[in-house]
Amino acid sequence: MNESQLQQYRTRLLDLREQLRDEIQEGIEAIDAEIHPVGDVSPEPGEGLDCELALVHNEERMRQAVNEALRRIDDGTFGICVACGRVLPQARLEAIPYAGCCIVCERKIEDQPPKPD
Repeated sequence: MNESQLQQYRTRLLDLREQLRDEIQEGIEAIDAEIHPVGDVSPEPGEGLDCELALVHNEERMRQAVNEALRRIDDGTFGICVACGRVLPQARLEAIPYAGCCIVCERKIEDQPPKPD
């Protein structure tokens, strides 16, 4: 991958990170509104709390993936699967610029049972 392509990906990732930061902040504000609705005296949060929590969690995971992709640009490993070392297809990076794994490795990771906390 040439320097111009890397710079284009860096710009896309930085823009995406900024967008995610804003969406996470909006989600946090929505969660706060669900927990402490104005004028509501009931002790129970609204029904939308679970949905907002899930959205913020997913956006935070995506933001972390974007930060990891930016680190890979800096260290020269962007576009290479972190699991198997193969070059990621250009189409995959166009669709998901923060992708760290090829599709084969991603499927293997997704098929693994979750680790206990």
